[in-house]
Amino acid sequence: MTELWTVDKLRERGGNQQRWLSLPGSRVVVNPFNFKKAGTTSPSSYSNRSTMPMNVGYLTPHIPESEIGFEFDDMIMIHTDTNRSPQRIEGCVLNVSDPARWTISEYDIPGHGTALFGASGITITVNSDARDYWQYLTTEIEVDLDQTPMLHVVVPECLSAWSIKVAPLEAESAREDIELMTENSNSGVFSANIAEVTGWGGRKRFKLRLYAYGFGKSITFENLEIAGVMNPYADAIRFETEWAPHELAFQAVYRNHMTLEGRDYFYNTNTVCRSLTCTQEAFDTDIILGGRYTGQLTYDPGLTMLVVKDRRYAFAIRLLGEHVEGMVYYANYCDYLSGTRALEEPPQCGYWQMRIKPVRSTGEGIHLLVSFPGPLETAESLVRDLSASSLRASVNERLAVKREQNERFWNGFLKKVPSPSLFSLGHVPSKGVTPGQTEEQYYKAWIFLASNVLDVSPEAGYPYPQLCCGKPSLWGSGAHEAPYSAAWESLFAIQLYAYIDPDLAWEAFKGLMSLVDPTGMLGGESLPSRKAQTAMILYELTGDINALRSVYPSIRSYLRWRVDNPRWILGLINNPNSKDSEFVVSALIDISYFIQMAELLSMHDEIPFWQETYAELLQNYKAWFWDAPGGFPNQYYDTATGVRSPGWTSWVLTGVHLPSLETPYAESLINRFLGEFDPSKPFGGLAYPKHPDINFDIYGLIQLGFLEEARQLVEVCIRDVTMSGFFAEQYDVEDKPHPTGVRPSIFGCAQLIECVLIKNGYRLENGKPYRMNLFHEQGLVESF
Repeated sequence: MTELWTVDKLRERGGNQQRWLSLPGSRVVVNPFNFKKAGTTSPSSYSNRSTMPMNVGYLTPHIPESEIGFEFDDMIMIHTDTNRSPQRIEGCVLNVSDPARWTISEYDIPGHGTALFGASGITITVNSDARDYWQYLTTEIEVDLDQTPMLHVVVPECLSAWSIKVAPLEAESAREDIELMTENSNSGVFSANIAEVTGWGGRKRFKLRLYAYGFGKSITFENLEIAGVMNPYADAIRFETEWAPHELAFQAVYRNHMTLEGRDYFYNTNTVCRSLTCTQEAFDTDIILGGRYTGQLTYDPGLTMLVVKDRRYAFAIRLLGEHVEGMVYYANYCDYLSGTRALEEPPQCGYWQMRIKPVRSTGEGIHLLVSFPGPLETAESLVRDLSASSLRASVNERLAVKREQNERFWNGFLKKVPSPSLFSLGHVPSKGVTPGQTEEQYYKAWIFLASNVLDVSPEAGYPYPQLCCGKPSLWGSGAHEAPYSAAWESLFAIQLYAYIDPDLAWEAFKGLMSLVDPTGMLGGESLPSRKAQTAMILYELTGDINALRSVYPSIRSYLRWRVDNPRWILGLINNPNSKDSEFVVSALIDISYFIQMAELLSMHDEIPFWQETYAELLQNYKAWFWDAPGGFPNQYYDTATGVRSPGWTSWVLTGVHLPSLETPYAESLINRFLGEFDPSKPFGGLAYPKHPDINFDIYGLIQLGFLEEARQLVEVCIRDVTMSGFFAEQYDVEDKPHPTGVRPSIFGCAQLIECVLIKNGYRLENGKPYRMNLFHEQGLVESF
């Protein structure tokens, strides 16, 4: 019998730990990793700071135009006041009313954008017919970065994207820009430490650039100023964090040796609790709790609860069991850190702050609840629910029960997971990856999968659950009604989650198929088809013929559309002349599954049409992507120009999974693969190794008798997903397997799960797992 895994065995420490936290069904994720602005940083570097922030993502049913869920950085922060008399230092207030001080897009085409200057701010507009989707304004600034390194700005509303950059005075192109605030779609008040980001110091003159993005879009920048703080409220001098599926624990040490221990965990589906305990006090030192917000803030001192409302979201924060003398507000971060220029009334965006004596936290502790609306809930219902929290019983005891419930839930979930016995690597260099590390990462993959379940969205007219592309990534480029569901990643999530909760998997799939429009198109990012395969897998696992019948018409319409449009479509990317072999192969294989559906449902009169469609598309596949039989296989073909381009080997290789592909074509695919594949490299040196492609590649290699190469491809995926410690859409294969693309993503999670199960002798692509002893080892998988 395999070892029983629990949440305690999955704990992570150190710099490469995961930082996200969510529950199945929740719209909330703690420490989201916004892949659009994270760059090459790790989750720890992205989320952790010495202010011990609670960062929250909210997957609102009404997706912003940026196609990314809402991200609330620094929702709660911790500082201490050691009576060092903080002092705010003025740097400069940028002149936003004088056009002569600014230059528009000097390195591009200035006439493709406009700038409106006013007393309170600057508005930059990108023309609808601009060559580039960005425009920017440049000015020169001189400040003492040792004294005043902090730039503040307010972006009152964002319907596209913006960023702020600096450059040396002698810079001759925008390539020398240094990002202070990366491209993002958030609104509110923001700050960046210029000295820390650039490494500059002393008195410095430099260029500052305000960027606006989006054809026909405008961004307004207000309250631009540079300041600093002498002797600010203190953040932690050292800290440690820890990840576990049910909680995020941390310890922080402050000046005068004050030590705080805390944990973030879910109080209920859409409410997170932060619990703090002062394990070592310091004389005459207060704890400063506060955070950044955007929206209309109201505060109820009787309940120690603040509520923030915006037209797109609402949330409430309540302090349990503590008395606060008063709440104060600040317009920007330097004001907050110095305790100066406090505001009696909260601004539309700014910072809230409260002060607590640490002696109180040695008993019951400090507990803050952060709550967002669930389905059909409002700000008023949040207030009602949080107000109803009884304080008569011990707060610590009640919250301990909540933590224990979360721990029991995840431990119970792990018992349902298919439990393999083989995790060793015998056909590729291990590069230090141990069976124990792989096994641990395998169970984390299932935790990640379950955490991606999103509850129904009746507010958007979508009464179905979703299995997100990657909840912590905040990806939201799906159909308008189900923006967090990707028509590729989410199908793999549905296929795997059917082993845990087949009813929910069916509902999620029915929801996606309900969005196929009369033309056969599924809204959002258009991706290769796995629809009929998913339907057949769900049917084989459940035997639900009525559910299969209910999705048949939508899949039929979709496949007709897909045969005519075998290409990637996203926003303005939509070239009707483009053909993509990855899309064509996926459509051919999905047609094969659809024919099985037709046979099961006695739609015999439709089968000849689909057999003919398959044959015609197969002929087009060969004509589009080869100059001649046995020639070089390409990925892309333009029917207008006749131009072919090679694309990426792992994507092109999927054609080997077509049983009807003639030998010259199959051999050319294998030759391209063998000329590139090297098991000593990350993912065998195959660029952009997405799970759906590698999945077909493995099955095709087995089909054609390249068994050792198939074993090696299975094991490099196991090795390198484990080594990366990250579930990503794809990975960099140049040196180490560095995650790229959408991340975290279902793809990396599904890749590890399916490859481990193949290693243990099971294939999943037809529904019920069936034995395939590829590795000639007696693998055992419990809980199937």
